[in-house]
Amino acid sequence: MPIDTLPALFRQQADRLGFRVAVRYKKNGLYRDLRWNEYREQISACAAALVLHGIQAGDRVGILAENRLEWLVADMAILWIGAVNVPLHAPLSAKQIQYQLDDAGVRFLFVSSAAQYDKIQQIRGEVAAVLAIVAFDNAVPGTLSWRGFLQRGRAFRARLAEELARREAELMPDDLATIIYTSGTTGNPKGVMLTEGNLFSNAGAVAKLSPFSLDSVFFNWLPFSHVYARTVDIYGTL
Repeated sequence: MPIDTLPALFRQQADRLGFRVAVRYKKNGLYRDLRWNEYREQISACAAALVLHGIQAGDRVGILAENRLEWLVADMAILWIGAVNVPLHAPLSAKQIQYQLDDAGVRFLFVSSAAQYDKIQQIRGEVAAVLAIVAFDNAVPGTLSWRGFLQRGRAFRARLAEELARREAELMPDDLATIIYTSGTTGNPKGVMLTEGNLFSNAGAVAKLSPFSLDSVFFNWLPFSHVYARTVDIYGTL
């Protein structure tokens, strides 16, 4: 299978790097290590859970969250099943969020916290296309829990193995991967449509221009809702 999409590249690297550390993330004041095989396990569980919720290739799935590990897992899971990630900038107001959800046709949404979910509650009657909401934080009333969502994915992952493999195999460089809304423009922001090939090509160019080794460590600073951080910090490091 050619390596020309981000999920295929991720699978190759997880196979190759296995027990090496993929991500360090902060929890309860301490940095914790997530190894490549653990990273892949969470992504496959999330992908299976999305399929269980009826998400088809081409469906729009939103992420309204600050930078965190769950953002990375949800993003790659969305891409893995051929769906389209619509990242929402965390500081946006409820009205701004409503416009982007409606414009992109988002059907499923991940939020980080109760504070972000409160924004959705303000506009819930106006975003009827959103069928379900998963909260990364625990115990956010009105949402599915991230922990429970992954557990359900794990429970059905074996039964969905053929479907998940088919989705990855059918993913093409010309398939739409993400819709990112512009900032700083006059009037409503514009949804920029980027394909798997766009993201893959840019990430490869970054890696060639700024070579790094297996022992390099990248400190993330910019928001994943903007394309630069995703290109350099997430996809470039693959």
